[in-house]
Amino acid sequence: MAYYVEKPSNSAIEAPSSDRSVSVAIKRSTDSTHTPFHHHPYAQLAFTDSGIVKVVTTHHTYVVPAQHAVWIAPGTPHAAYLLKGAQIYNVAIHPSYSIKHADRDCHCLRVSDLAKAIVKTLIHEPQGPQPSPREQALWSLLIDEVKSAAPLPLGLPMPKEKRLKHLCELFIAQPNQSLTLSALCRQVGASESTMTRLFKRELTMTFNQWRNQALLTFAAALFAQDYDFGYIAQELGYGSQSAFTAMVTKLVGIPPSVFFSASAESAFTPRANFVR
Repeated sequence: MAYYVEKPSNSAIEAPSSDRSVSVAIKRSTDSTHTPFHHHPYAQLAFTDSGIVKVVTTHHTYVVPAQHAVWIAPGTPHAAYLLKGAQIYNVAIHPSYSIKHADRDCHCLRVSDLAKAIVKTLIHEPQGPQPSPREQALWSLLIDEVKSAAPLPLGLPMPKEKRLKHLCELFIAQPNQSLTLSALCRQVGASESTMTRLFKRELTMTFNQWRNQALLTFAAALFAQDYDFGYIAQELGYGSQSAFTAMVTKLVGIPPSVFFSASAESAFTPRANFVR
């Protein structure tokens, strides 16, 4: 059988097939690790129940907090960064299952307690030459749970142009709402007018819009670590919790107390559709 090995790790995940359409594996990180850019012919669902995982694709950066996952479409080049103490679950899904949602190769979603329980059960499920009826039932239930999980707007678009990409990476390294475009431009040695044009050309948004999307992404990661909104607002450079609340509400249409709650996905976005 074909195996896909994520380095640096001694764990391996069996490539799914038409007979065994779902494979699962767990990867634990005692130190921060980096899996370089790679791709595989099947879809992948990666989530963590401890620590934070960062997944980078050609066009987006996803900071995936605990209780959330990133869906990676077949053939999508991506790299992964695990922080110290992170534990990641990888679910490989045969490409005969395809997602019908927007036009993106990846997206974040919230992982239900049932989906997590299924994955953890499958990890320890004995495997024979042929999948058992129990395994097949668990696969079907897991796919249905993934199908029911609405995508969350936590993916951060990333540019290709070298100077603009450097600027965005500088902000991601130290996200703060008070960090201005002019200050970042001085660090990358480019004019503000040039960077403004590049934001519109490469990302079809302004710097402020991109910055708010980045701050929302990092707020989700902090919230998943059980920090309250007052602490999150302070960490992201807001003068008050109300200012942070206003930013989130303007961006997603609902306040952070609703957006980050367990039922937030049904409040602002439709169900994703899977077909096979």
